[in-house]
Amino acid sequence: MADNAIPTSNIWPNYSAMNKPVASGGTDGTMGKNEFLKILVAQIQNQNPMEPLQNTEFIAQMAQFSSLEQMMNIADAMNNLSNSLGLYSSMIGKQIGWQTVKDDGTVEVKTGIVDAIVVSDGKLHVVSGDRKIPIEDIISVTSGNGSSPDDEGEGVDE
Repeated sequence: MADNAIPTSNIWPNYSAMNKPVASGGTDGTMGKNEFLKILVAQIQNQNPMEPLQNTEFIAQMAQFSSLEQMMNIADAMNNLSNSLGLYSSMIGKQIGWQTVKDDGTVEVKTGIVDAIVVSDGKLHVVSGDRKIPIEDIISVTSGNGSSPDDEGEGVDE
């Protein structure tokens, strides 16, 4: 059976492991709409004049491009929704817990009541008293403002 194997050099004559890092351009490996459009334009420019790209193939590729663009728009909308003030507004009036690192390197858990949600430096923050806590630093949200046994001795910021 080894005699019937098709050599890959005939199918992929320009394949080289060196091409992958060069082609990726140092990006995260995902292909965006600009790269897709560049490939499509290169394919049209370099097509065989004796066997030009068929209309159905071209339409299918344009539909793929359109789908890719819409998926990217949906991803952007989802990202904007996750950073929405309205999503976190239900935290106002609730008790939150967050971690801070002291000067000596120890971690301290602090608690406080949410007064407001603000955007600062392009990121969402919770305002509790005179502190602004980044949303990603919050480790707990509870409905009451009383302290639980876990909070004793850890300081409450209000």
